[in-house]
Amino acid sequence: KVNVTDDRTELYEQIPSLEPGQSRSFYPVYTVAEYDVDEAITNTAETIATDADGNRVGPESASVTVTTVCESITKTAETMTVDTLEDLVRLTTAPVASTTAYETHLEIAKETNRTTVSVGDVIEYRITVTNAGDGVLYKVNVTDDLTGLHVEMASLEPGESQSFITTYKVTEEAICDDIINTAEVGAVDPRGNRVGPLTASVTVYNQTGEMMRSERIMELEFEKMTIEFEKMDEELQTFFGG
Repeated sequence: KVNVTDDRTELYEQIPSLEPGQSRSFYPVYTVAEYDVDEAITNTAETIATDADGNRVGPESASVTVTTVCESITKTAETMTVDTLEDLVRLTTAPVASTTAYETHLEIAKETNRTTVSVGDVIEYRITVTNAGDGVLYKVNVTDDLTGLHVEMASLEPGESQSFITTYKVTEEAICDDIINTAEVGAVDPRGNRVGPLTASVTVYNQTGEMMRSERIMELEFEKMTIEFEKMDEELQTFFGG
C-alpha cells in the first residue's frame, strides 16, 4: 500500500503495490487564485508505504516552488537602483489583487418549510449564501451541525448566490424543546483574508413539547390545589375538634 498525497491540489492516490524499480506518475493541477499572487507558491507532495514485512516506510516528501509575477517583481525591485526601478514600473503592471481595495460582503439566509412539528416530522431547511461584495470569494464553507451539512465551494463570484437544501428528522430526544437550527458560512477574500464566520438561525416550535409542557403545568397546578385542600381539611377538623 503506497499512499501519495498533495494537500494543495487535494490529490490522494493509493497504489496496492509497487515492484522494485517500478515508478508511477501523477499529474494533479492547481489553479492560482488572486490571493496567491503576493507570495511564491510552494507545493509539497508526500508518500508513505508498507514493506513486505508490514513495516512502515516513510513518509518521504518532495517540494517545488513557483514564483508568482508579484513576488518576482518585489524581489527584483529590492536590488535595483532608482532609475531601473522606475523603468520596471513603467513596463510592468502589477496584478490587480495587489493594488485593488475590495469590499467584501458575505450574506447568509435560512428558511424552513415548517413552523411547528411533532416527533417523527421531517424539517426541510433552505440555506442561501450570497456574495454581496465586489471581489471573488474563495473557499466558501457552509455548515449546519444539526443536519450534518458541510459544503465547500471553490469560489463565489460577486453577486452570485448558492442555495442548499438540508433536512432534519425530529427525534424523541428533542421532544421537550423547540428546535433552533443555526447555519454558518465563512470564506477567504482575494487577498487571503478570512471573511466571517456569519450565522443565520431559524426556530421551529415543537408541538409535542408544548403539549407535554402544558400537561406538566396542569399536573403541577392540580398537585398544588390538592395540597391546599388537604391543608384546609386538616384545619377544619382541628377547628371543629374532630
